[in-house]
Order: sequence, then C-alpha cells, then structure tokens
Amino acid sequence: MLDTNRIEPRITAFFWLSSEDLDPVAVTDAIGLQPTTAYRKGETWSVGPKQLRRKTGSWSLDVRRWVYSTDAVVSELLDSLWPRRQSIVSYCLEHDLAPTMACNISIHHDRPVYDFKLPTLEKLSELRCELLLDVFDYSEDEDP
Repeated sequence: MLDTNRIEPRITAFFWLSSEDLDPVAVTDAIGLQPTTAYRKGETWSVGPKQLRRKTGSWSLDVRRWVYSTDAVVSELLDSLWPRRQSIVSYCLEHDLAPTMACNISIHHDRPVYDFKLPTLEKLSELRCELLLDVFDYSEDEDP
C-alpha cells in the first residue's frame, strides 16, 4: 500500500535490460544477480479482466525509497550491481543490449533534490547505462 501521507518523495531506481529475444534466465546466470522482475517476450499478465502479452523480454533490479536525493537511490542500486559490473558489461556487449538506469520520482508533497554526483555518473558510464528520469507530481497546488 502506498503511503501518500509521507512528505518525502518516493524514488525508485531501476536497472534494466530489454530486447525482443532477451532470456532473463540467461541474464541471471551470466551476471550472477537475482532480478526484482523478469519475463520473456510473449508471457502474459493480467490487467483487471484483460490478459496482455509482453512485447519484449526484460530483466530488472530495483530499489525504492522515500528520500529526497535521487543520487542516494541510484547509488544504492549501483552498489548492488558494482561487484558484477564486468559480467554486466560483457553480457550487454555480447548481446547488443543497452542497459538503462531509470529513476521514477513520485511527488506527493515535498520535491526531491535532482542530484547525481560525479562518482554515480562515472559508475553509470562504466556500465554503459542510459539514464532516464520520470517525474510524477501528485502534490496538490497550494496556490488558488
């Protein structure tokens, strides 16, 4: 259940790999980390009464926190990935994958600090990651 009474923003960092022919089991075996979410192209999932099919395969690891700093959440996730960085980069190069780090920011009251410190950016670069930010502002305007 989402606690919307918190004043801190909820920040989720996702490291993910995706492609039409991605085999999430092979990714897990190759890089030695268990994903938060993984699926193959064609697998189904339910949205209400509808059954939908996945259009790509995907492997992702995520961290979710109620904090003010985007860097803190991304850095925490990078700390989990870092010991396996060589395996990640090698696998991505061998399979022509573009790793992505996404940061979803949900604002219910206070705004975050959109910060990425140099060590974080250097690690993202070494992993050859794209960086995406999605901001969802659910706060109510205080001005009439």
